[in-house]
Amino acid sequence: MLNAVIRAAEKALATLQSRPIPNLSPPAYLILTPYAPHSSTTLPPPAAHPRIVKMLPLGFTDAAVFDLFRPYGPLASVRIQPNQPENAIVEFWHEDDAARAQDNLHFQEVGDRNISVQIYNASGRKSDFSPTAAPFVPQGFQPVYSQPTTPNYPSNTHLQPHSHSPPAHGRPFVHGPGQQVQFAPVAGPGSNSHSGLIDPCNLFIKVQPRAMSLTLPPVGLPLPIPAECGCGH
Repeated sequence: MLNAVIRAAEKALATLQSRPIPNLSPPAYLILTPYAPHSSTTLPPPAAHPRIVKMLPLGFTDAAVFDLFRPYGPLASVRIQPNQPENAIVEFWHEDDAARAQDNLHFQEVGDRNISVQIYNASGRKSDFSPTAAPFVPQGFQPVYSQPTTPNYPSNTHLQPHSHSPPAHGRPFVHGPGQQVQFAPVAGPGSNSHSGLIDPCNLFIKVQPRAMSLTLPPVGLPLPIPAECGCGH
């Protein structure tokens, strides 16, 4: 019985503290305290970061949010947002309880919704994400690629593809991380590359009959059918 009374008092403190008393003009606010009326002692601030709860079912009340979060620890404040009734701010007294509630209730199904529970950013600072930001490249990253050897073309000049002239000795390939650009072979898969270069990491198989079955060889061996660079060369 005593525990039920204490729980009811805690619920009243968390859901009614500093709320306007209805139908009063000028407005008056309800002040609750566990201390004697003339005591100068005030409640300490909560030691936990507030959590914002989003996507609550329509019609959810402060009391319902309290009942949802109270199993994870004592609550200091629960408040549905007046202009956003699907959101609520929940404050635990202790951070460990708040983190446990977030871990257990984030994306949990409540009514006909899956709620979201996150640390509340009271400053309103915008996210660092920007869709127009430059691509991320780790600092100090410098891909190292070995310079391929110059192909040993036959002396018969009509067999030498005109676009396969390698760059000057010592000049590195200009390509990004994850690519392995190399000279196209004289004959066989990739030999019809217009640029004279291929990237084995970016190959695709051309259209083939539906009835055809294909077994790719181990990595490092030539493909049994023509393939070319995925960039269209």
